[in-house]
Amino acid sequence: MKTISLFTLMLLLPVSLAAQPGLPKNVEVALDRIEHALRAASPTSIEDLLPFDLTMRLEDSLYINVSRTKAVTLLRDFFSNKDSVEFSWLGRPGTGRLSFTFGGKRENVYVDVWLAAFQGELLLRSLNISNYPDATMFMNEYPPRH
Repeated sequence: MKTISLFTLMLLLPVSLAAQPGLPKNVEVALDRIEHALRAASPTSIEDLLPFDLTMRLEDSLYINVSRTKAVTLLRDFFSNKDSVEFSWLGRPGTGRLSFTFGGKRENVYVDVWLAAFQGELLLRSLNISNYPDATMFMNEYPPRH
């Protein structure tokens, strides 16, 4: 039994290590840029990180496969009526909290960021700016429809 387990481990270990051979080294730089964009309430500064089809939740609204231009417009509209925007990452990379004043009331929403490598480029694959669990963004995609 130990031999089979060792053989399986030796067989799967190189495959799992090579599963993402082109993983970009600049993930921290991308997260810093996203942090700056959220603090400045200016999505224009991360427009080059947006793919051609982005899945995004902004509070109660879910947008699936929105274009880069539409995503920037939606984010700009989201931030347009927010005052005193503050953002900070929480303990896990890609998870943060956005605080802002809206209509004289202080609100907090969580932010989840998913990055993906595509043809050597690092892109923002999905964005969740809401207090909904991040899994609600993908409920219509999994399991695949038959």
